[in-house]
Amino acid sequence: MNFTPISQLTQSNAYNPGAQAVGDPNLDRNDFLLLLVAQLQNQDPLNPADPQEFASQLAQFSSLEQMININNTMQTVAMLQASMNNAQAASLIGHEIKANGNSVAVTDGGVTPLRFHLGDDAQNVKIEIRDAEGKIVRAILGAGPLREGEQDYQWDGLDDAGATVANGNYTFEVTATTAQGDPVTVNTFTTGIVDGVIFDGGLTYLDVGGQLISLGDIIEIHRKGEGMTNTA
Repeated sequence: MNFTPISQLTQSNAYNPGAQAVGDPNLDRNDFLLLLVAQLQNQDPLNPADPQEFASQLAQFSSLEQMININNTMQTVAMLQASMNNAQAASLIGHEIKANGNSVAVTDGGVTPLRFHLGDDAQNVKIEIRDAEGKIVRAILGAGPLREGEQDYQWDGLDDAGATVANGNYTFEVTATTAQGDPVTVNTFTTGIVDGVIFDGGLTYLDVGGQLISLGDIIEIHRKGEGMTNTA
């Protein structure tokens, strides 16, 4: 009696447009083992299976087992990595961070600094602050001159009419030119104290004054009142 390899049994069930699929087309480890045992039980005792073919079936089963183990190991590693990332993010609560962005928080009259970097000395600097709807609440035209490098501009929390703006998150935009009128490259940042950590859809965000900051956007971290630690 000839021994029919399991690989041929699965190949014989290949997709046929004229045939109707029956059962689950995906064989798991138990299905593979059941097929192998069934072949052994139904072989002719007077004409047993070819030992080489049988060894081939065992090799296929071993390969399947290894792939399953590797997949399980990768899942475990991914879960461990996610757990470590979450623990690391939680340790940032109470720390001050600097991240890519252009948000500024107003809380009971207190305003986080408007932090930005100038690529060159700027003679004329204009700062526009917008509310959540994108409306300009304050336009600061005379913020210059400023030297090349990182700047902290302290907004007083007042709108163009001199009234105190409501608590919340605002955005700011900085445009600058040199004394010759050439545009200056400006990079803006978001700063603040980490109030909490948000886990959403497998991603981790830091809650900074009600703003959600992605871990990938963080540039610097420091304890409140201490020097910056560059993470880039």
